[in-house]
Amino acid sequence: RSSEIAAAIELMRAHGLVALVGPSGSGKSSLARAGVLPRVREGAIGRGLAQCDIAIIAPASDPRRTVLEALSALPEPPFTLEEGRDMLPAAVVAALATRAQVSERGTLLFVDQLEELVTMESVSFAASRKWTIELLVALAQSSIDGVRALVTARRDLLEPLLAYEGLGKALMRGTLLVEPMTDSTWDDVIEQALAAYGYALESPELGAELAKQLRGTVGAMPLVQFALTELWAKRNTADKKVTRAALDEIGGIAGSLERHAETTLKELLRAGFGSESDVRDLLLPLTTPHGTRASVPLETLVRKDESKRQIVTALEGARLVVSGAGGITLAHDALLVQWSRLRGWLADARDRRLLT
Repeated sequence: RSSEIAAAIELMRAHGLVALVGPSGSGKSSLARAGVLPRVREGAIGRGLAQCDIAIIAPASDPRRTVLEALSALPEPPFTLEEGRDMLPAAVVAALATRAQVSERGTLLFVDQLEELVTMESVSFAASRKWTIELLVALAQSSIDGVRALVTARRDLLEPLLAYEGLGKALMRGTLLVEPMTDSTWDDVIEQALAAYGYALESPELGAELAKQLRGTVGAMPLVQFALTELWAKRNTADKKVTRAALDEIGGIAGSLERHAETTLKELLRAGFGSESDVRDLLLPLTTPHGTRASVPLETLVRKDESKRQIVTALEGARLVVSGAGGITLAHDALLVQWSRLRGWLADARDRRLLT
């Protein structure tokens, strides 16, 4: 995706805020994390960002706190977390500008899944969201060298983001549209990735079958990423081959995630960690009525219930949930679509959740 990386870098040279916008599963986060951010660290932008520190966040349940924690944890931080609690967005931008001038270290704030600002609702969240939006607008309007923001956002949830005064204009000025990778691109990616480690596919027929399965799922980057990771884990290390047997074992590209999730659930129940309803009651709060992931603090999720804590630990070990600055969240967007059991739980709960 070298052309998209180059386009993003060019936009960041001219704008304080750049947005990577595309459909769910198009690879926005991967493009940012594996493509754009490494180039920024290498000094590709210039303009005071030759030596650049990157603060990475997802909005989660308290985006203001998450931003302040990430910025206060930078090398030579612009402020302490205690100081940041009382700072207005303009003061935060000013502190970042001072840091850039004094320490000659630039700052890039990367906000992944910006749509979480409009998919989560509560009285306390509204104030935190307002502060975070004001910060992003201030960064977008700033002409300060050495301070930038990069965000990713789902295209289908862009309209409510555009409705916020100032943020809409900022997003429109600095948006790069990200399309899903094509079938032919994936063929090259897999071949080159395997070759980099001295591996190859077992046969041309396996390559054809893999390409066929990818054709139906290339728009779901998290699913493809998960499936290929599972496939790589089951490679033949003696012959340095990826085999057809391994592809069958994981359930193919489309079935790999559901098979893994179902196996994990069965193992949890067999181990006596709880019931299926316990797992459901833990996973549903990690989603929103809009069909997106949500983050919930661990203690809020388990509520001092040790059996629930054990379930969360097991789910995290199975890479179905992950912990981050905002708490626990689903590890893959694709789970919301590809795991039929979770999809059924969401459908059953949707009407009730929308009403409440």
